[in-house]
Amino acid sequence: MKRPLSLLAVALLSLTACTDQPAPVEPEATATVTETVTAEPTDNLASPDRAAATIEHILDSPPPAEMTTGEEAISGLENVVTLSDDEHSCPLVADPVPEVATLGMISADEDNPEAVRGLAAFGFNTVADATAFSEHFQTVLQECEAATYEIVPLTHHTDEAIEIQVETSDESAASLVVLRNEFWVLMAVSTPPADLALSLTQVDQLDEMLR
Repeated sequence: MKRPLSLLAVALLSLTACTDQPAPVEPEATATVTETVTAEPTDNLASPDRAAATIEHILDSPPPAEMTTGEEAISGLENVVTLSDDEHSCPLVADPVPEVATLGMISADEDNPEAVRGLAAFGFNTVADATAFSEHFQTVLQECEAATYEIVPLTHHTDEAIEIQVETSDESAASLVVLRNEFWVLMAVSTPPADLALSLTQVDQLDEMLR
């Protein structure tokens, strides 16, 4: 009788040990938090005068660069990318309107009055506005019938970089390099087309000096 009683005691102890184990803790439900990042407006955007002086410094040409600002700068850029001063079906209406719009143009060849080079700087209060301006600019060119536009993305350290080759039916040609970096959309324009490395160097300089 002792052996069965001993076995019964062991069984009871085992059962007690099992019931003494703490109940498994159910994991608490966690809420998924989605954070919305809002672009903060900049409070130190370079002034139009500073942008113009920077462009003149980089172009460094005698005679000095012909400078335009505001709507005149947009109109001047329009003339370059369409290779025409005439009315056409693709006006470059600024959307959104930049806080700073500056264009500087110089003669690229004394013997050819149509050969020009230039730099443009368009500054915005928010990164979102700069992005929207760049996208709108490219959309206008893709729909423009004034010339043929080939838009090629470039690998660069900025937020966006593209090269645009422009050619008209009369074989006139131009090139643009467009950089978007934070609050700025910067452009190097040239007719006839300029060396890509030179254009990138100049817009990189402009980007650094406007910070």
